[in-house]
Amino acid sequence: MNKLKLLISLNLLIFTLSVTSKEVVDCAHKQIGVPYVRGGIDPKHGFDCSGLAYYCHKKNIPRSPQAQAAKNKINVKNKQPGDLLFFACGSGRSISHTVIYIGNNEFIEAPLPGMKVRRHKMNPRYCGGRIVSASRYWKDKN
Repeated sequence: MNKLKLLISLNLLIFTLSVTSKEVVDCAHKQIGVPYVRGGIDPKHGFDCSGLAYYCHKKNIPRSPQAQAAKNKINVKNKQPGDLLFFACGSGRSISHTVIYIGNNEFIEAPLPGMKVRRHKMNPRYCGGRIVSASRYWKDKN
């Protein structure tokens, strides 16, 4: 039984890491201007924050921000283009927002109802500057 669980876990990991950093970033750039839609997971209908990450990872990652943040964790200081950053935008420390880091201290996000997917510069005032964690779901081409 343990061998079966290990095999399933390894298959899931390989399945999850099926996209490259460049593919994630390129996909995110193509979605700029798509409307925010709560629960949205595709450009035809719109995106919410974790739906944008889900779509740009070819739907091979968890769907909710909390589940996305729970796996494949990395140190925020080691972030690279294509990584997901998770913010606590409310008064607590719980994750409430997902963005796709694109490098040069910028990210792409589906921000809020009434807004569209956009490119945004990181700054200490954004969500109170509270990056809770980061995750990496992409692989190098090598």
